[in-house]
Amino acid sequence: MGRKLNYIHLLFFSTIIVILLMSAGCERKATMVSRANGRGRSIIDGKSDSFVDAKSKMTIELDTIVRDWHMLLQTADNGIKIKNENFYDKTLFVTIVKNGKTLFHQKAVTTPWLLGSPDNERQLYAGPLIAVSNTTVYLFVGSYLPETDDGFAYILAFSKDGNVNKYQMPQSLDESDLVTEFYLLYSHECFYEPFDAESLQQIIKEYCTDELLWKIKQQGKFAIFPPKISDRHSLKFDVASEMIDIDTTKMLLYSRIYFYKRHSYQPLDSMKVVLKGRRNEYKRVNYDKILSINH
Repeated sequence: MGRKLNYIHLLFFSTIIVILLMSAGCERKATMVSRANGRGRSIIDGKSDSFVDAKSKMTIELDTIVRDWHMLLQTADNGIKIKNENFYDKTLFVTIVKNGKTLFHQKAVTTPWLLGSPDNERQLYAGPLIAVSNTTVYLFVGSYLPETDDGFAYILAFSKDGNVNKYQMPQSLDESDLVTEFYLLYSHECFYEPFDAESLQQIIKEYCTDELLWKIKQQGKFAIFPPKISDRHSLKFDVASEMIDIDTTKMLLYSRIYFYKRHSYQPLDSMKVVLKGRRNEYKRVNYDKILSINH
């Protein structure tokens, strides 16, 4: 599939190594970066060259300015040797400045912090920025068994209030994972205090069609949540999407987003979601815009 390309290694390895890893078929890591790089151009605009800073011995993975945000992502070996390998795990250091004020200075992201427990078998991989709103910087980070897609992917939300939220993506991904990604960011913005309507619109515009944006404006921000969520705004929940069907003629992908009680598999409700496709420069169809959401 066009979206199932190996991409997270792009931030760590040279072009030759990346090509080798792509041929190895690390599809799960590729899904999120290929989508973020292709879909996120309207929000992400800046330099993203990776090079080794000889003075600090850190690798600069990203150094970019988006509106009034400045993001610097650096990685370095952290001395934890990966089991049965001859290399080490990495630590991601996140520095974020907004309007000249430093919100995070080399905030360390490690595999134990990400997974919640020590793990000397998986290695940390820093994905790209996926969105930047007025309130929050969102990026992908994952921890995987080397040279495989066996691991865990997260969206990290670095907000202007100095808080970091960690949202885990489902372990089993498919063509509808864009829906899960959207709901994680959308929910973060909906429940962020103080609420910023412009930030929410920035996320909607990035993921949804103009028709759906208009619907949400008319019916309110909770219109695309099921009643059990919209009626209880303080309810904590997890989400996961599932592809139901694809109409290749109309280029429509039908999916369902499921809502679960936080940190459990207790189902709460679900919504029907339709994704609209478009052909890319390689004549493949990318389902990268949400057309409709209904209960």
